[in-house]
Amino acid sequence: MQNLTKDTEMQVNKVCIMGMLRKADIKITRQRVYLAGILFNLPQGHFTAEELHDETKQGDLKVSLATVYNTLNHFSQNGLIKTLQVDNQKTFFDRNTAHHYHIRSQNKIED
Repeated sequence: MQNLTKDTEMQVNKVCIMGMLRKADIKITRQRVYLAGILFNLPQGHFTAEELHDETKQGDLKVSLATVYNTLNHFSQNGLIKTLQVDNQKTFFDRNTAHHYHIRSQNKIED
C-alpha cells in the first residue's frame, strides 16, 4: 500500500469528519469541520473548551472562544461528544459517548 502524503491524509480526515457531521445531522461549516478535526485528533481524554481553543491558535483559521463553546454544545446535543459538569464550576467534554464512570482527581477527570 502506498504511503499517504500529509496533505492526502488531511483530505481523507476532512472527508471523514464531514461525513460524521452529516450523519449527526449537523450543518457543515468551516469552523465546525476545523474544530472537529482538532477535537477528534486530540489524545484520548477529557478536555475543556479553553484547551480546545488553545489548540486552534496553532492553526490558520481563527476561531473565537464563543464559537468553540457553541460548537461543543452543538456536538454534545447531537451525540458526538458528552458534556461533564463538575461542581457547577467547570465543564469538561468527552469523546467517549458510551456509558462509563468518571473519577475526579484535582482539576482533571479520568475514566
